[in-house]
Amino acid sequence: MTYNICYLILCHKNPENVKKIIDFLYADDAFFVIHVDEKSNEDFTIIKEDNHVKFVRNRISTTWGNISVVDAVISLSKFAINTFKEAQHFCLISGADFPMKSHAYIKEFLAKKTGVDFIQGIMLPSERTKWLEGGRRRIEAYVLPLNAHRNATIEPRKLSVGNFRQIVKVLLTSFASLPKALKIWLTYPKRMVPSGIKMYGGEMWWMLSKSTLTKVLEWNVDNPDYYIYHQDSQVPDEMYFNTLVWNLSSNVNPDIMRYISWVSKQDPSPRWMSYKEDKSVVDKMIDNPNILFARKIEEPLLIRYITSKLESKK
Repeated sequence: MTYNICYLILCHKNPENVKKIIDFLYADDAFFVIHVDEKSNEDFTIIKEDNHVKFVRNRISTTWGNISVVDAVISLSKFAINTFKEAQHFCLISGADFPMKSHAYIKEFLAKKTGVDFIQGIMLPSERTKWLEGGRRRIEAYVLPLNAHRNATIEPRKLSVGNFRQIVKVLLTSFASLPKALKIWLTYPKRMVPSGIKMYGGEMWWMLSKSTLTKVLEWNVDNPDYYIYHQDSQVPDEMYFNTLVWNLSSNVNPDIMRYISWVSKQDPSPRWMSYKEDKSVVDKMIDNPNILFARKIEEPLLIRYITSKLESKK
């Protein structure tokens, strides 16, 4: 069965792990496009380009929680869809993911779901999200970065408990940011979602059909106001593609087919997995037909265990 899959890998460290992902999934109908964060100083030359593996030339320097992560995914997606035109599904993963199934299994799974787009989409705001106020502040407030993994969301011209708490966060975390917070609160205009768009959010990882990814990239070019709007959003990578796919596609599945372990709703990132704590979890994931990837795996012992288990199933 011919069905071509392109894996889009977003990474900034651990080239050895990225190589392990590629080596494990490598096949005649598997293609790989890698975006290495522009500020990364790690040596990725251990991964050799060939007819199936390419590095993105337009590298973006990303910062957690701002539009630069979206820029990197857009750059990665454009390069992938233009380089591997034969690909029928595109899977966005990170260098900290690891497959829980073989490429043959993933290919067969997606071939049976031709045209289906797998991406989370919770209409915002909603209590179903893990986000503050159900994500309302993400779409109505301006983001104010405070440090590497913390930011505040300030709503202009509004007296509220939520705004008061955010001002206190600024005072406690980055006092130097207080003048900007007050300027947003007192002078900025109300944020407006671009006309005709219903906002959706969720995990940023996805598996999209070629037709939908093409449609998303084209729509993004034709509607610059949407990008401009998200320059002021808190963690826009968890809304950007989600919103576009759920507005543009008629065949969406919210199951992203991967295991992600969140310890707390307030954590900026999921928990790293380990052999000691997660061996039994991995066994269940490998046996679960609907888990294709797991997030936050870099421990060599755990990777060896996963690959050994999966090899034994071939």
